[in-house]
Amino acid sequence: MRSIHNNRKLQAQFEGAAADQMMGGSAKRIEPDDMQFQFTLRHANSSPQLEEYALNAVQEFKKYFNGVSTVHVVLDHQKNDYVKNKFAEIKVTAIGNSFISKEFAETYEKAIESCVESIKRQLIKYKEKIRQI
Repeated sequence: MRSIHNNRKLQAQFEGAAADQMMGGSAKRIEPDDMQFQFTLRHANSSPQLEEYALNAVQEFKKYFNGVSTVHVVLDHQKNDYVKNKFAEIKVTAIGNSFISKEFAETYEKAIESCVESIKRQLIKYKEKIRQI
């Protein structure tokens, strides 16, 4: 009984993908190593170079942990401090766990790099913890 239910479920998914393709859409199969990237820039002008820099920086996470599903980078300009007024926050979701890093620096690039290093350490530590279990 269970296998019939699973087969119907798979058939419905296949038919939905076929219908999507017929309507001009593309049914994209999500691979385990696909990573969704979201970029938010607050209190500053939009910068494609900065977004590309952040995207390239977070690509390193795939080297350290295969289960990274989403990455959200938030950059903000703080007015209260004139030296380290650039703020970066990176939130990574991997296999139901969240890893977060927040850093202040003189430039957005330095803040992103500090966050990336912090998240890399967290991912390596988590990966070692999983291997021990």
